[in-house]
Amino acid sequence: MRGKRRMGRPSQTEAQQRILSAAKERLWQYGFKKTTIDEIAADAGVGKGTVYLYFESKEDIAIHIIVQSKTAAVEHMEQISRDPLLGLKDRLKRVLVYSPLSAFDVMRRCPAALELILAIKPHIRERTHPLTVKELQLIANILEEGIESGEFIEVDPVSTARTLKLMMGGFYPPYPCVSERNEIEDEICRIIDLAMNGISRTRQEVFGRPRNDNTDKTFASAL
Repeated sequence: MRGKRRMGRPSQTEAQQRILSAAKERLWQYGFKKTTIDEIAADAGVGKGTVYLYFESKEDIAIHIIVQSKTAAVEHMEQISRDPLLGLKDRLKRVLVYSPLSAFDVMRRCPAALELILAIKPHIRERTHPLTVKELQLIANILEEGIESGEFIEVDPVSTARTLKLMMGGFYPPYPCVSERNEIEDEICRIIDLAMNGISRTRQEVFGRPRNDNTDKTFASAL
């Protein structure tokens, strides 16, 4: 019958997802270098040619996996940022801590994940940039809400969101700053407390200092 798909033959979306699921499991377990397209195809139950219908290379598959993971993380952060049961400061802490803790959990479950990330690192930034922009917007929205309510001091939400995000860099693999999960959460919370309380008598100077006039303060160029 017209409009019906043949039994046992996956749709494009199903086939692509099967390939990604099989690749994720194999890449996480065996690492990027040891995994081949043939193995991914066999695990997914498709031909090697089918893999290349959807993905240009093994690197492309790996990047799709990272983008999927980051997309899910940003969606969860968006829920946190709008949680009416949380105060603004708690929302800010939980949004900032979520991504580093998620990365840590993946590394603990799948030690080969670090090799994967390092292998495709030159290409990750471009492909995840829209998600990073969205993440910055979530942080800026919390800051704006706090400024409007009087809970936070007057700062530039865009540049402050960028600064807070950059301060999280030491809490991602390969972990130059800390190595334990509870340390990551504790230290990020201390950073937020420091940012909120300030160390200057004139608190406005903490994040309120004017940036270079030539700085483009749009999220698209923030990172």
